[in-house]
Amino acid sequence: MNRKPKPSVSVVVVVYNMPREAPRTLRSLSADYQRHIDADDYEVIVVDNGSNPPFDPRELDHLSGNFRLIRIDPAPPSPARAINRGLAEARGDIIGVMVDGARIVTPGLLHFARHGASLYDRAVVAALGWYLGNDLQRFSMQYGYDQAREDALRNLARRVELPVLTSFVQALVHADRMGTPLGKVLRILSTQLRVERTQRAEKLANQAPVKLLVPLVLCIFPTLFLMLFGPLAYQLFFEGTF
Repeated sequence: MNRKPKPSVSVVVVVYNMPREAPRTLRSLSADYQRHIDADDYEVIVVDNGSNPPFDPRELDHLSGNFRLIRIDPAPPSPARAINRGLAEARGDIIGVMVDGARIVTPGLLHFARHGASLYDRAVVAALGWYLGNDLQRFSMQYGYDQAREDALRNLARRVELPVLTSFVQALVHADRMGTPLGKVLRILSTQLRVERTQRAEKLANQAPVKLLVPLVLCIFPTLFLMLFGPLAYQLFFEGTF
């Protein structure tokens, strides 16, 4: 039996009673979301610190990457035991800890954290938590955040299962939660979609010659040979002359 390669980075995420927030945090740690790092280069260890109801393990099934779920029950109020359990299960040489499982990380976090840890023999890398908005966070959350609207948008994306719509919904939700100007978010998203569309068109254009080879050999070449050499063959076999 082939064992999975040892990851270079292990991320321990502690969750407690976060049925809405934890899946989004784990989605931001998936291989589809993180950039400049391969799925086999890191693992995510989710430690359920006695949630009631327990964290649903099916939330990990649709995530790309190496995810493991550990549950502590009964669990003390402090997350220290959950952190130590996750550290004991970690296989990577570089270990990161997220005590609060209700965070969304940036796409390059794991790549730059690994790079920063390699700069010194005993490096400690920390990521700051930022709030984006033009007002105090508590006021923006109170007046600009609508949980029912967010759930409706996410349910729409889940029903349709269209990547473009999913990206659009995520942009709207993030702008709503963080107070980011919607116009700026949509401009960035439109630029990203245009780049992806151009890349898809280039990929299809590169595949076109290979796909045309089969009909060219089976259909066009035989017809061309028949038109060129058919009259000569007729004269040779039926008239005996060229």
